[in-house]
Amino acid sequence: MTSRTRLMKELKEIQRDGDLTIRLAPDGESLFRWTAQLQGPLETPFESGTFVVSFTVPEAYPLAPPRASFVTKIFHPNVHFKTGEICLDILKTAWSPAWTLHSVCRAILALLCNPEPDSPLNCDAGNMLRAGDHLGYWSMARMYTVEAAGGTCAPAPFYPPVTHDAEADKWWWEKKTHAEGGRAEAETEGAGTEGAEATGAGAGSGAGAVGIARTGAGAGAG
Repeated sequence: MTSRTRLMKELKEIQRDGDLTIRLAPDGESLFRWTAQLQGPLETPFESGTFVVSFTVPEAYPLAPPRASFVTKIFHPNVHFKTGEICLDILKTAWSPAWTLHSVCRAILALLCNPEPDSPLNCDAGNMLRAGDHLGYWSMARMYTVEAAGGTCAPAPFYPPVTHDAEADKWWWEKKTHAEGGRAEAETEGAGTEGAEATGAGAGSGAGAVGIARTGAGAGAG
């Protein structure tokens, strides 16, 4: 089977099956350049982002692997921050003709869910995870998801890392709880200040009384 025949077969399968998390198609009329749009996996800092990955397919495909790189800026230990190069074994030594462009996309999404900090292309991201700074990694990855990948501005919920290390997980939860406690105190202080200001402004008038009542109702809803 020639590379062109194989790629045509893959294209028909993609068009037939469909995948809401992956949009993959040839880039123009050439079958040897493809573009994928990957939806950031849920419960990761990449959630709600759309990441563009480019593929260059060699003439020897599928005996030789395609070259893949992120076009969208992403903060991940296994993606080069400047070039978008992806450190994934199936794109190098572990390649097999059984892999398809679509299954490579699935493997890239799995890598976003489970980074490998011990073989980083982005040393800053890798060092954060190796040092146990999961919140720092999440913050940086989330920032680039919002700025470069069109992610929602609302912060993604934090989820515990899968480290299988009881001490590391305990540290993560303690830091998360402390951060949430600080936010709750700040919100409480802010609500108290707003209530005091509304009370002072509305003293002696019926309209002021209504304003106080509305402020109190708003604080209760929050």
